[in-house]
Amino acid sequence: MLIRNNVCFVYDVEVFPNFFSVTIKNTESGNYKQYEIGERRNDLPDIAKLFLHKGIVFCGYNVIHYDNPIISYLLLNYKKLVLKPV
Repeated sequence: MLIRNNVCFVYDVEVFPNFFSVTIKNTESGNYKQYEIGERRNDLPDIAKLFLHKGIVFCGYNVIHYDNPIISYLLLNYKKLVLKPV
């Protein structure tokens, strides 16, 4: 799906005490990608790079009251968070 000639990515955020996950679906290709911050991996740099990319429209369910504030917090505090251990 294209919105204003930009690819639309549908995403969902899940947060648990020891695990953070973002799952994204590219609506044009149908491909899924999962990012996580936890004991196994720390994908914070990749998450920040994706959400700061121009030319992508993000949409999802309940993003205004849940997902967007969490992603905004990660981006606004990136310099502090990237230095912290998982």
